[in-house]
Amino acid sequence: MAPADVGSFRPSSRPARRSVLLGTAGAVAVLGGRATAGAATTGTPAPPAERTGRRAQAWIRRAVARMPAEEKVGQLLVTHVYGVAADSADARNTAEYGVATPAEVVAKYRLGGVCYFTWSGNVGPLPGVAALSNGLQTAATGTGAGLPLLISTDQEQGTIARIGPPAAQFPGNMALGAGRDAAAAREAAAITGAELAALGINHDYAPDADVNVDPGNPVIGVRSFGSDPGLVAELAAAQVLGYQRDGRIAATAKHFPGHGDTKVDSHTGIPEIRHTRQEWERLDAPPFRA
Repeated sequence: MAPADVGSFRPSSRPARRSVLLGTAGAVAVLGGRATAGAATTGTPAPPAERTGRRAQAWIRRAVARMPAEEKVGQLLVTHVYGVAADSADARNTAEYGVATPAEVVAKYRLGGVCYFTWSGNVGPLPGVAALSNGLQTAATGTGAGLPLLISTDQEQGTIARIGPPAAQFPGNMALGAGRDAAAAREAAAITGAELAALGINHDYAPDADVNVDPGNPVIGVRSFGSDPGLVAELAAAQVLGYQRDGRIAATAKHFPGHGDTKVDSHTGIPEIRHTRQEWERLDAPPFRA
């Protein structure tokens, strides 16, 4: 991710604006961006993007310095909340968190992020999803240091798509891999990212960068671009650009190098790979380094 991707940094009390900034910061943190490049040569003014990065980092340091320990811990957590509206009570929130509404959960624990799932009741008609995001951001920015939330979901497309129609529904990674078209993969991610951003979702757990070496894998399968490490690396990198540079949200390549070469679902067991480090470097690691 190039320095110019950061954009202008102007802290404000408006949740929507600051959410975009947090999403950009997340993109830098998750995928090794270079928003704060090394100091320019003495006597040469720093480029605008570099100055912006320095101001952003200074603002972040000041915000963290004001936080009590409890808030610093809360900012490390991304969890689920129950309900389709920020101010609607749900007994499951009370049972798990001791407060009734999603907004109260965010405020009580000073959360760093919330992830939307269908099973937690967050995903319904799209205007409702946007309203939920706004309500949660209001709760976050009105509490403690006033930091906005990282709001996430799993929108890989294909078999894993939390946000349904009328949002765009694209073929999954196996189909994109069969097409071997990096531009198409990037465009699908760009459209997906832009639509998520319109719903107040500033982070996507995508793309799936696992190399599906084992055809008997029970959990990756069609979610992978394929069994060729080079192809998977090319398309995963293209999608990261689509999400972050075009769609303006943060992306997290997942799951872990080697997860495509197991016969165990990590939701229910502990996968193991038995091949050598050299084989791991050749087969599994390339997409996560791309």
